[in-house]
Amino acid sequence: MNKERKERLLEAIQRASESTQLALICDARLAGEPVDLSAEYDGSGWRLGWRWDLGERTLGDVVKQVLPSLGELPQVGIEDIRLGSIYAECFSGNEYKGLSFGIADLSVLYVKVSKGSEAATLWGLIHEKPIAIPASGVVATLIGKGLTLSDLRIGSVSGFTPDMRRAVIGQLGQARLLLDSGGTGFVAGIAIGGIGAKPIAVPLVGRLAEKTAANSAPSGSAVKAAGGGSPTAAVDSADGMRKWFVVGKTIGPLRLGRVGCEWKDGKIGLLLDSAVDVGGLHLGLTGLCVRLPPSDPKPANLELALDGIDLAYRGGPISISGSFLKSEISLNGQKAVQYDGMAMIQAANFGITGFGSYASVDGRASLYLFAILHLELGGPPCFRVNGLAAGFGYNRKLTLPPIEEVYNFPLVRAALDPDYLASGTGSLIQDAMGKLQKFIPPSLGDYWFAIGIRFSSFEMIQAFALLSVSVGNEVEIGLLGLAAVTIPKGIERGKAVAYAELALRVVIKPAEGTIRMEARLTDESYVFCKDCHLTGGFAFYIWFGGALAGDFVLTLGGYHPKFIPKPHYPIVPRLGINWQVTGEMSITGGMYFALTPSCLMAGGKLCAVYQSSRVKVWFIAYADFLLSWKPFYYLIDMAVSLGVEADLGVFSIRIHLGAELHLWGPEFAGLVQIDLTVITLTVRFGPDKQPPPTLEAKDFVESFLPPALEGSPDNSNVLVTQINSGLIREEKTKSGTLLRVVNAHALALSTQSLIPVSEFTGLKPQDALSASPPELGIRSMGKTALRSSCKVTINGKTEVRENTRTLLVKAAVPDALWGKSREEGKVPLPEEPTAITLQAWAGLRISFDPIHPQGALPAMAIDKFAYENFNKPIPWDDQLLVAGTIAATERKEIWTVMDDVSTKRRNAVLAVLARESPFDLNKANLDELGKATESYFQANPEICRLGEAFV
Repeated sequence: MNKERKERLLEAIQRASESTQLALICDARLAGEPVDLSAEYDGSGWRLGWRWDLGERTLGDVVKQVLPSLGELPQVGIEDIRLGSIYAECFSGNEYKGLSFGIADLSVLYVKVSKGSEAATLWGLIHEKPIAIPASGVVATLIGKGLTLSDLRIGSVSGFTPDMRRAVIGQLGQARLLLDSGGTGFVAGIAIGGIGAKPIAVPLVGRLAEKTAANSAPSGSAVKAAGGGSPTAAVDSADGMRKWFVVGKTIGPLRLGRVGCEWKDGKIGLLLDSAVDVGGLHLGLTGLCVRLPPSDPKPANLELALDGIDLAYRGGPISISGSFLKSEISLNGQKAVQYDGMAMIQAANFGITGFGSYASVDGRASLYLFAILHLELGGPPCFRVNGLAAGFGYNRKLTLPPIEEVYNFPLVRAALDPDYLASGTGSLIQDAMGKLQKFIPPSLGDYWFAIGIRFSSFEMIQAFALLSVSVGNEVEIGLLGLAAVTIPKGIERGKAVAYAELALRVVIKPAEGTIRMEARLTDESYVFCKDCHLTGGFAFYIWFGGALAGDFVLTLGGYHPKFIPKPHYPIVPRLGINWQVTGEMSITGGMYFALTPSCLMAGGKLCAVYQSSRVKVWFIAYADFLLSWKPFYYLIDMAVSLGVEADLGVFSIRIHLGAELHLWGPEFAGLVQIDLTVITLTVRFGPDKQPPPTLEAKDFVESFLPPALEGSPDNSNVLVTQINSGLIREEKTKSGTLLRVVNAHALALSTQSLIPVSEFTGLKPQDALSASPPELGIRSMGKTALRSSCKVTINGKTEVRENTRTLLVKAAVPDALWGKSREEGKVPLPEEPTAITLQAWAGLRISFDPIHPQGALPAMAIDKFAYENFNKPIPWDDQLLVAGTIAATERKEIWTVMDDVSTKRRNAVLAVLARESPFDLNKANLDELGKATESYFQANPEICRLGEAFV
């Protein structure tokens, strides 16, 4: 008895002894080969088994021995199949029923489960043992000894719970391959590996396998691997699975990067990343794939695919290079194929760099193109143009990068630095294309165009500016820029005394009501040496629409240390230096200035520290200024501190000296503190902190409200009325009065006050009839409440038609102006600055609903307009005569229709109609009538004055 058979019988005996009430195990022989028979009963069902081990015997040998009467078998090609073993196994219980039959390592399974209201079924075909596919020659140098295929399974699984899966695997071990993966529906799979290596399982189909593959990111291009990349093989999934093997070998002009295999869409494929270099020509292929369905391996079903291609040529002063990549992207939950490309042409006097991408979204093209020309175009020394750029996007959204990423944005970096992508193919190009996929994704209904210019100033400043306009789903105007300055000029970066790069970003979104301007020094900026980094940024944000209308912030280098910026305020780094002079000594410094609706702030700090293992020496100086609006008030904090610490082994000493100055006013007052390590001295001067005097109404109006218009009876110009929609045109009369022509059906206008409104006494907002106004005040006047009324009338009347709509207009106002004082008559001190805007009632929006005419026709169904084409012959009478025309010599009334006098008078009437009622029907064109008058009139027209009857 061989070892495998002995272990199988011992396992059956052990199982019978543990849980079986009745067991029968027999050992017999058939045709000289062992046969195992078993029957078991455990109280819940029967289990029967039969196995005939035939070893290396073939089908022809067995048939001759068992059925000698058949004689010699015909040669049909299956008589030499090695049977290995033939077995059958079944089990039947109250809930589980199953059958397994196998021959020549191929098994057929069927299982049915009925557990209460739950039902599950399984059927499948399984081949567990490995099948070796040896390799030789060139193929062996690529994939080694060969491949092994094992754990082949195909079947259907439905309705199985985790408990059912475990129970069936315990009864029928072969079912493990179909149930372990957790897949449902049609399930298939295979394990692929090299000879002598552990195989990797490849789930082919099945709902769980599809979900896993869909959530896996594709690997992208393997161009870098073709040049001898990472020695680690990568497994990629996207609708299937890939297995890569890194080769990294060169055979003459051929470079082999990676080889691999793939299963996708029911097809098996062989993969290759390679490149060829011949003379000055380079050709690289990424993801070259040859696929063939194993179910129908015909030459006609052979499929070729390519993920990317690289091409480069260098000869004399000209070099040409390009990359083309194919990738799969996800759009609204659906997958689409996108093609990205990059090309460069470099000559002695000019260079061209281009980017592009194409994808099909819902059957509609989505693409963009962007090209950069590097060419000296000339100009004055202060503005010498040496490059241009232009591009457009169709069904593409241009998302401008944040300020910290402008430096590495490919469209900007490639324009400012002609050598940015000149290193050839590889990870740099892939990274650039990946960024462009992120910032210029497909988006139906979005369009953009951009133009850029590269220039230099006195050969010290190199700059590039890119202006873009996006339309479609949202209107956006953007400006990106990058400028680099080197001192002294012409010195290589890193060796210059000073080098600075400034990134610029401006975005205007009318629909959002925002203007954002930012500038920031990049991490490459330094002075004196590369370890002395320059930092700093600038931001100017304005909100002119939406809930934040009226808010703004201007900052250079950030905010006051105690200032708590609002979430929509930009974060800006300090304007300063960060210098690690040596390993022990560092110098840092920073300055800031900021202006918000509540206050103004400025300050700076300088810090120098020397620290070794036993000694620490420091010097710190700072100043912070905080100023409030009218009434004017200021707080100033300044300090200087220096000290030394020394560890002398037995004990340590610490000596520090410092001085602090705190000022406030008006009136000018302050506090001085002197720190002498062992004693602190405090000197006060001037009065204690007191609230500043309140402003009078006249001073408030002159300081914070616009001046009155010339000739206006009001004391100030605080009301603004404008037409929001329905304006057709504006005209000026001879006296200079401006007249506005509007469309009454689309007319909407608004009136808004710069002073927040607490009560409407005329027309009232229909959407806020019962609402209470926000609680406001006048902080600079020490007012705890604001009472202001706004009266809006139409022609002096407050009664309006039923179709008139009046809606409340809200706006954000600065807390520094319209916030409440804590106590009547006292202005609070700006101890803790916060940029606060408050919501306030500002005015009314007036519009008019369309009035539907009585007796109007109802809407008609579109199918009422359906029609059919049919041919209907028209019989012509041969006796019909051609109508005669009037000769010019007989009567002249017809020709006077287009003479100079009639034409001049008629044009005057038409001009009035076109101006007062600008519709197409009032724009008459009689040119054709003038060319062929006799063809239009068969007789002289009857002419009479308006109102007169024909005789």
